Amino acid sequence: MRIDIRMESQMTAHATIEIAPDTKSRVEKLAADTNRSAQDIVTEAVEAYLEFETDYLRRVRRGVAEAERGDFAGEDEVKAAFGKFKVDY
Repeated sequence: MRIDIRMESQMTAHATIEIAPDTKSRVEKLAADTNRSAQDIVTEAVEAYLEFETDYLRRVRRGVAEAERGDFAGEDEVKAAFGKFKVDY
């Protein structure tokens, strides 16, 4: 995959990406089905991906820090959590 990005202004950047033909077709179909541009679809997808991955990484780092401090759930906490969903462990 190749991504080339150049700044157009302070607010936008121009990017060129290489994607599989099937992915391109899916983007174009979704754009047509939703009466939006392919650019809007890809921009929204990239933004959603970055939000998801950034949040995921933050949660993982927080969990690792808790584990390094020895901050684990006790047996009663685990039983209570599983009990909420009526699951035996």
